[in-house]
Amino acid sequence: MKPLVSRWIRMRLALVAALYLAGLALVLARAFQLQVLDRSRLARLAERQHSTEIQVTPRRGPIYDRQMQELAVSLQVDSVYIRPGEIEARKIAASRLAAALGVNERSLLAKIEGKSPFVWVKRYVTPSEARVVAALNMPGVGFLKEGRRYYPHRTLAAKLLGFVGMDGEGLEGLERRFDNVLRGQTETVVATRDAAGRSILDRGASPGERENGRGIVLTIDEAIQYIAETELTAAVQRARAKRGIAIVMDPHTGDILALAESPGFNPNVYGAAPPEHRKCLAFSTTFEPGSTFKIFVVAAAIEEDAVRPSDRFYCENGSYGFAGRTIHDVHPYGWLDVADIVKHSSNIGALKIADRLGQNRLYRYVRGFGFGAPSGADFPSDLPGLLPPLRRWSRITQGTVAFGQGIAITPIQLAAALGAIANGGVLMRPRLVTAEVSPEGPVLRRFDPVAVRRVISEETARTITRLMKRVTEKGGTGEAARTTGYAVAGKTGTAQKVKEGVRGYSSKRIGSFIGFAPADDPRIVVAVIIDEPTGVAYGGTVAAPAFRGIVEKTLTYLDVPPEIPVTDAPSKKTPTLEVKKPPRSQTPQEARGGPAPAVTPVALQTGIPDFSGLSMREALALAGSRNLEIVPEGSGVAVSQDPPPGISVTPGQVLRVRFSLPGSS
Repeated sequence: MKPLVSRWIRMRLALVAALYLAGLALVLARAFQLQVLDRSRLARLAERQHSTEIQVTPRRGPIYDRQMQELAVSLQVDSVYIRPGEIEARKIAASRLAAALGVNERSLLAKIEGKSPFVWVKRYVTPSEARVVAALNMPGVGFLKEGRRYYPHRTLAAKLLGFVGMDGEGLEGLERRFDNVLRGQTETVVATRDAAGRSILDRGASPGERENGRGIVLTIDEAIQYIAETELTAAVQRARAKRGIAIVMDPHTGDILALAESPGFNPNVYGAAPPEHRKCLAFSTTFEPGSTFKIFVVAAAIEEDAVRPSDRFYCENGSYGFAGRTIHDVHPYGWLDVADIVKHSSNIGALKIADRLGQNRLYRYVRGFGFGAPSGADFPSDLPGLLPPLRRWSRITQGTVAFGQGIAITPIQLAAALGAIANGGVLMRPRLVTAEVSPEGPVLRRFDPVAVRRVISEETARTITRLMKRVTEKGGTGEAARTTGYAVAGKTGTAQKVKEGVRGYSSKRIGSFIGFAPADDPRIVVAVIIDEPTGVAYGGTVAAPAFRGIVEKTLTYLDVPPEIPVTDAPSKKTPTLEVKKPPRSQTPQEARGGPAPAVTPVALQTGIPDFSGLSMREALALAGSRNLEIVPEGSGVAVSQDPPPGISVTPGQVLRVRFSLPGSS
């Protein structure tokens, strides 16, 4: 028996050993799989479970006008975050933070009680709000510096500039078009829980390491922009119109010196404006140009020797049957030469000129002046307009296009086409940006003027100029556009608006006036469009006065000497010209639409720094670093301040700093 028992014991021991070795092999195999084969995958899972990535906005590059005045800047401001794992009295913390920052307490408490290791409480807080939060001295609450977009002139050129979203991305206008230039390298901040479950900022928290964006220099002139906006707003209010657009262009380069739209909006608080008020309609809306289009038809006919200025046409006493339709003039005319057809804006006369030119040639010149294709300007939503292809033209299409119906154009196309007449016959591509500059200032890239094509000869351009000068003579449709001291070449336009969604025209109208001055040596082209005026809608009534104001004040600002003695100017009394400067820039708090919130007084005293010689952006940044708030006045570099440097003040006291251009008084 003993040998049998001994053998059985040995077998049991062997079985146990085998099972042990098999288990050990499985453990080793699993360990090899986890630590070697699946190491990378599991590490990523652990990283996701214990950390989160936060995108921190860098400082966006500035936008300058042509005189290097800042239209859009970025300031380093505080954003408040919380580390929920370090907050103990959560309800009390939520209540205090909500009161300090003006956020919803219930939503904030839900964030604190969530599982995320890092949560934003409020982005881009004011210096006053930051001081109040810092005074709470609350564990688990911290600050990160981010670049916040700030438009010191509020509504000035807002439609053109566009605006930036909360994450620093350009959403409209030039901010959107040049987002890849203006937007710096976004920094990633990683928040990680430590072994005790507490959250810490692991890496990327230093704002000094971020790559800031590059700047762009615009063709816009701040002063001319202000003139255009002021005159346009007054015209829209006088006409009780829905909206208005005004464009000022240098015809020789295609530079857009001003692009005004009314109503506007404040890009610092863009969310307060309806979406339709934030779009730049000069590029993104189309309209039938009406009688302003006649000058391009006449230019094509003269260029092709289809007519001469002295040729006479019978205008049918105001009513003419053509291709199964009846065409009307506002006033009945008999025989008119080409010059008088332009002066009195006869639809019938323009139709007969186009009939002599013919469909093929008319279509070719319409395309040549840039209609039916995007303008080529560096701007989002640059629409081509609506020009039916030649194969779809009928005789009535030819007739209606002659006086600006059956074709839809954008305001920027109209200004550019007029520039081709003003500069002697060459269509220039509209230009908005002249250069891209580094954060330190040197030019990195230039955008030169671009001549698209020659459309008409210099001789034809001079002839059309003579015809357009008659429009502002006594008895012309644009008499209200006559200026003090300068000869003007212009054209009125009044067009019915097409009904939305159905065929036909509504009772609503668009009144416009386009022209250039001085007529024989043009410095500026101006287009004014008034949409849906109430009552009288003629372009010579609602748009011509705004044109006149823009021309007179802009040429005065450009130091263009008057060419006409005052005695030869219109007999109507004209007030003394005064070119006002744009209103003072706003503090970030004012720019966001109101005063800063109430601030808990802090005992700390600080001395006022010397802002002399600093740019507006540098002065704002320096003031922010000292917990001071300044009210900038003027443009350029700082030349004076009140109170003076060195005075001790309580943080939050408002200081006034005056800026001036070098060499100006």
